[in-house]
Amino acid sequence: MIGEAIEIGKLLAASNLIDGASGNMSYREGDKIIITKRGVCLDNLSEKSFVAVDIDEMSEEASSDLIVHQEIYKNTDYKVVLHCHVVYNVVLSFK
Repeated sequence: MIGEAIEIGKLLAASNLIDGASGNMSYREGDKIIITKRGVCLDNLSEKSFVAVDIDEMSEEASSDLIVHQEIYKNTDYKVVLHCHVVYNVVLSFK
């Protein structure tokens, strides 16, 4: 699954949908959340870009949005969460 997450990051960047530096992603694996680490760029992900965290655990390594991802997983049956700032939406917000 990490391989797929890496490819999604590359696809988003190649499509010019993200600026590369913004956003984070995670997926559920049993009782664990595999989430991007704090400060990684979605367009340059590797296996080392992710950390495994229990659904109720805090982590200094994990994305600063870990709590949001945890709450989504606790309250839904979602398997994946992708949070990014799509370039076109950001441009519109500055108008």
